[in-house]
Amino acid sequence: MRRLINMVNTKIRINKITLWDLKNVSHGVIDLNAAESLRQEKANIMGLYGQNASGKTVVIEALAIIQHILIGQRIPPHYLESIANGKDECSIEIEFAIMDEDNNFDCIATYKCTLSKRNDPNDNNEPPQKIIAVIYEKLSAQGIAYGKKFRKQEIAQSDEHDSIISPTAKCDLLFGTNPNVLKKLEQQKILALYGSRSFIFSQQVLVTIYEASVERNPSEDALMSWPAMIIMLLRVYAGYKLFVIDERAGQFNFYMFDKNETIETPHGIPILQDNGGGVVKASIENIENLLPSLNTVLSSIVPSLTLKHKYEKISLDESNELYRLEFFSHREGIGIIPFRNESLGIKKIVSFIVLLIEAYNNPGFTLAIDEMDSGIFEYLLGEILSIMGSSGKGQLLFTSHNLCPLEKIDSSFVWFSTNNPQKRYAQLTTKATNNLRDMYLRAIHLGADNNQFYNGDSKHAIAHAFRKMGRREQ
Repeated sequence: MRRLINMVNTKIRINKITLWDLKNVSHGVIDLNAAESLRQEKANIMGLYGQNASGKTVVIEALAIIQHILIGQRIPPHYLESIANGKDECSIEIEFAIMDEDNNFDCIATYKCTLSKRNDPNDNNEPPQKIIAVIYEKLSAQGIAYGKKFRKQEIAQSDEHDSIISPTAKCDLLFGTNPNVLKKLEQQKILALYGSRSFIFSQQVLVTIYEASVERNPSEDALMSWPAMIIMLLRVYAGYKLFVIDERAGQFNFYMFDKNETIETPHGIPILQDNGGGVVKASIENIENLLPSLNTVLSSIVPSLTLKHKYEKISLDESNELYRLEFFSHREGIGIIPFRNESLGIKKIVSFIVLLIEAYNNPGFTLAIDEMDSGIFEYLLGEILSIMGSSGKGQLLFTSHNLCPLEKIDSSFVWFSTNNPQKRYAQLTTKATNNLRDMYLRAIHLGADNNQFYNGDSKHAIAHAFRKMGRREQ
């Protein structure tokens, strides 16, 4: 394997999501069945529907957590709220379908982690603040690597009570047997635990894997072991090919990504935030190169709408290279207005349009969006999803309340949240002639496939409660 990781012909998708004790989800499984569509380079879509507070957003939150983990970043402390009330731990398991044509990979990798609430050992406050610690993680795989089939087996397992990772044979294969190196890794494991980070996907582990591979065989054409390769591929995928848009972020982001597919060190996602802060000139140049093609797509979705921008240096100090960037909306016959004054729907569309274009064209790209329908005209949303499902190539995962798209996309793409916390997600059994929207509305009233999809009082009970509160206020 070349020492550089080439992602041009590597395609990865999320194949299955399993959750334990996240918010109101005691247990939930969503099987995306993405491996086959990945081989055919066809779109894979998952739309998650259900009533409020029924476990939809937690799926997107779980993917955001996994993305932070795979990149090697610290898990933000606000995800402590994702652990179910009354529980100190939660677990997430994600199954990835991996295909790499250059190296003849066709396998399934499964990553599971357990997150725990812990006191921050560096905090001197009384009482101490809580952090979220990755106390257990396991990576396993099965399939074909370098053209050879292998059975399901563990690549790496890390427990807070173990010294480094198990099994021992994989530890030696990944890191070598140098006692000084292993001692440093033990220290890094402690730092990762109380730094709210993964140990398996930490930067130090990746560097050690790379150095051990080079030391074992210094040839430029030497093959990296397949377990090491899978770790590297997942790290790069999370940094460059997986984008998660959490509705709770509450601000407009103009997403960009590096088109240079050959990299030496995986790093985080480049995001240009329209929050009044300064940006470097290179980011502005990227915007200028991107806007013409973006406006072509944007004007086809929202007729006559295009984006413009202007920028100026923040300071007269020549050493300060930051610029203030502002976006504007332009409509024929109306003129130019600051983009910050646009409607929520327009902001929502623009916030993910670049990523949606990439998901449409790139079979190895995954886009996950919470509340995709927020502020967007339902017919337009249905058309976008229909086009994505019929001729797109990438993977799109989203949550929504708007039922119109149910008449536009394949029923196999749609999942629903249920009232059962032990079986939080389910699909409806349909035939080709069934209207999925009508079936779902009937299932809300009558139940279907032993699942209950709505938990609420009748309209008469709601009206009675309104009248009762009205009399009380009088």
